[in-house]
Amino acid sequence: MGFTRALEFVLKEEGRGCYQVPGETWVTCFGISQKHNPDLEFPLTYDEAARIYKERYWNRAGCDNLPDDWALAVFDTAVNLGVSRATRMKRESKTLLDFLSLRLAYYADLEIFDRYGRGWTRRVARLQRELSTLRPTEGRVDALVDNRGLLVRLLAAVKGISGPVRYNIRPMISKDGIKIDVDAA
Repeated sequence: MGFTRALEFVLKEEGRGCYQVPGETWVTCFGISQKHNPDLEFPLTYDEAARIYKERYWNRAGCDNLPDDWALAVFDTAVNLGVSRATRMKRESKTLLDFLSLRLAYYADLEIFDRYGRGWTRRVARLQRELSTLRPTEGRVDALVDNRGLLVRLLAAVKGISGPVRYNIRPMISKDGIKIDVDAA
């Protein structure tokens, strides 16, 4: 895979080009925020953003030393959650499914999950789908069904349901991966 393909995946998630958040004085370019990177000169070009992602995330997370699927998963997690958290999750995981489950569990424990959880969960599902193209026999989206409790908890939180829940999980043949429905018990 390498850095270039991993960067393309990340930029699909983070966004291309530059924009100013309404009501804010700072700019975000290719997912890199001026607010959190005061050392950079904005606006950024694509090449500048690529260099920053390579130096600050890909290299620091050691992605060149990982198999393609792990490199993508760790890189995307480093961009979204920080290099130290991504590398710590990698050390704590035996499989990619373990790694993605740790990432989902981290999101679920955040107080702002109700606001951002749906987007984060969908990003991990898209990552899982991309990973399945790199190693089709391991890491398929429907393998997440093995982690039912976490998925049900995440979806219940997204839907604003607390307490006991009823759920239905069906693997899908289509590109959508899995279908989950959750209702209050």
